[in-house]
Formats: sequence, structure tokens, C-alpha cells
Amino acid sequence: TLQLHSVTHFVVCGDPGKDQHVSVVEAAAAGCTETFVAQLPSTCCKGDLAVIEKASQWIVDVLEDEFNIVLVACSLGASRSVSVILAYLMRQQSRSLRATFGE
Repeated sequence: TLQLHSVTHFVVCGDPGKDQHVSVVEAAAAGCTETFVAQLPSTCCKGDLAVIEKASQWIVDVLEDEFNIVLVACSLGASRSVSVILAYLMRQQSRSLRATFGE
């Protein structure tokens, strides 16, 4: 189904050792998309900001090619994936978190 929606790249947010969805996504994306694993545990910890910044920069680099489509996901789609997307939007639009989240 990733090919059906023309997804070329996948960011999966989670802890590969603990979150089953990470390995499921990697297996589903194998051979059809390039995957970036943003190693973010389900609870906040020191170092998360660096991982989020790296993931958002990866999206910037991938989207330099206008034909690429990036899908960002985590187990619930409520915090980790949203954090990566917000970081990407803030970087691209040079806006604050408040301004970006408010849209």
C-alpha cells in the first residue's frame, strides 16, 4: 500500500528494541521505500531533541526532490511523529513552535 500512495520515504519513530511497530514498518517498507528510524522511546529522555532534529533534516534533504513523498509515523501518531513533523515545519518556515502548532 505504500507504493499505491507513492510513498518513497518513511520515518518511523520509536524504540527498535521495545516498539514492535518499528520492525513491522521496516519489513513493510523493505525494497520499496527508504526508511529512517528516529530512535525515540515512548517517554521523553535526554537526547530526544537531537534525534528529532536529525529526522527533520532528513525530511528536508529527501524533499529536495519534488517527486519524493515522506510518511512519518509512530505507534499511536500522537506525540513522537507529530514532534518530528512540527520540527520539520518550524525549520522550513522559520517559525516558533507556537506559530507552527497554531496552524
